[in-house]
Amino acid sequence: MKRLFLLLILVPIPAQAAFTLKVSGSGGSSDGSNITVTLDTTGSDLILVGITRYGGASFCSFSDSRSNSYTNVGNSNSPDFTAFQQFFYVTGNAATISGTSHSFTCSGSGGDQPALNIITFSGANTALGTMVLDQMGTAGSNSSASLAVSITTPIEANEVVVAVGGWNSNSNFSSFTGTGFTVSNTVAPSGTHFGTSMVYSIQTTAAAATATLNLSTATQVAATMASFRNLPVAGGPKPGTLVTLGVGK
Repeated sequence: MKRLFLLLILVPIPAQAAFTLKVSGSGGSSDGSNITVTLDTTGSDLILVGITRYGGASFCSFSDSRSNSYTNVGNSNSPDFTAFQQFFYVTGNAATISGTSHSFTCSGSGGDQPALNIITFSGANTALGTMVLDQMGTAGSNSSASLAVSITTPIEANEVVVAVGGWNSNSNFSSFTGTGFTVSNTVAPSGTHFGTSMVYSIQTTAAAATATLNLSTATQVAATMASFRNLPVAGGPKPGTLVTLGVGK
């Protein structure tokens, strides 16, 4: 006589590791073409860099002292290209991509008046998954004192969201606000560089995200927002599923 035994296995849902802010920094060019910002990024496995500059001049060339290869999240600009912004990121082993005296440099000769904003996190590329760029949004205006940038599709819990805004030097910073967002750095504009501000949020629940950059007077302004998450490791049963095994004897 054969007996059939059923074994039910519930594959647990692993807790996703949360991103943690490591360090942030910023600066503006003193000569209208060149800027270097140096930070201790030790332990960072996600580095994001926002560059705001004048779009009507030759762009400075961006690099860092760790020889990292950055991916361009996307560009945003005022429609007349006066305010132009680039947003880059790199992720990888923290021992390789981060370290002490980590310098970020934009070098040029075209008078593009660059300003840099840098923010770094740990928590990417864990044993639970590989970090990916999830979503992004852009916004720009030729004349605005308040510019909102959004990701309208709900962002998952535990994702990190970063927004960077930049504006012409004829206006001053007032605020950069949004539910759950914190300002990491702001560079006041001057005669040799544009203004820029960066905010970040580590999502606690799935929701859309909006951040609004407010200035003292209307001017050319641009903003970019991006979200990042750890993609679960492929292979095996999907977490949270019930697996049934039949054993005959």
